[in-house]
Amino acid sequence: MGQYVLNNEIVSTAAVSLFNPNLGWEESAQYDLGIETSFFNGKIDLTADIYHRKSVNMLLNDVIPAITGFNSQLVNKGSVRNRGVEIGLNIRPIERELVWETGFNIAFNRNKVLSTNQNGDRILSGNMDGRATNVTIVGKPIGQFYGFILDGVYSQADIDNPAVPKYNGATAGYPKYRDLNGDGIVSEILDYTDLGSPHPDFIYGMTNRWRYKNFDLALNLNGQVGGYIMNGMRQTIDNLQGFFNIGKEWVNRWRSDENPGDGIHALGPNAVHRVNDKLWLEKASYLRITNITLGYQLPVKPQFVKSIRAYVTVQNLLTLTDYTGANPEGQAANQNNTLVPGYDNATYPLARTASFGLNFQF
Repeated sequence: MGQYVLNNEIVSTAAVSLFNPNLGWEESAQYDLGIETSFFNGKIDLTADIYHRKSVNMLLNDVIPAITGFNSQLVNKGSVRNRGVEIGLNIRPIERELVWETGFNIAFNRNKVLSTNQNGDRILSGNMDGRATNVTIVGKPIGQFYGFILDGVYSQADIDNPAVPKYNGATAGYPKYRDLNGDGIVSEILDYTDLGSPHPDFIYGMTNRWRYKNFDLALNLNGQVGGYIMNGMRQTIDNLQGFFNIGKEWVNRWRSDENPGDGIHALGPNAVHRVNDKLWLEKASYLRITNITLGYQLPVKPQFVKSIRAYVTVQNLLTLTDYTGANPEGQAANQNNTLVPGYDNATYPLARTASFGLNFQF
């Protein structure tokens, strides 16, 4: 901390991090193998790319002794490997009075953490009620979801049985979590584990364009298969405190040992219901119609105009997904960083918009 005089006023300053004179840029080495080819007189175009990238000296906050006045320091440590395949295909199957052009692309990516610091420590990230939501572990993809393994709901027999591991305050009807370290007590962090990957198996997209006489139609799709998303909104509002509208699945919650419901949804309200577990994870696969446009070339036009095209277009017409949130690609604005992928908390839904217009060519 220091004090300086600025415009006859005393200004105080304080360091917010520990200076690191050895801090440098991250470094990456990448190898690519690609092909471009065409078949049947240009009716089919194929592109493919295989890549392998290794990033080293990555920037991360490493734990340092508190005697320095800080708990962490930004350093160059850790390495990550990314490799994958990207394929693009363009086809013109019909080129007569009716013209049809279509394109398809698909991408597979796999990332793996090769190292963190010299101890191989895991990196906790994200924040839900003060709890980490993601974990980065050597040997696994970046930002795995992090929390308890849910083993159902405590019965009264579980509560009365001292051999059944419990957390402080557990009672019949409360969530039952697995004691992973085997110490007989269910404890946060100590019994947390990675719950699944936010990264999809692959992403894809497709375009289609048709033209027939004066009409034209374009349709664009995109989507992904695999991976999970954490529904932070459900994690917040599905707590039975009476403040929110909750999901219909809570009709089947535990009410008594004689009426245990579906064996997954617990009695409430209690803050323990909002801890991280697989109850809040949902499949993130989806297929979306991102754009559809229908146009018509007007046959009658003034002499000084070359063409007039009327069109109607709709964006984000339809999303097919099992995800119950607003957007299976949702990412909380305050959690939007590389180490916290797939955490959706009150993400604003994509708007469906329709527009009409005229294009004049002079």
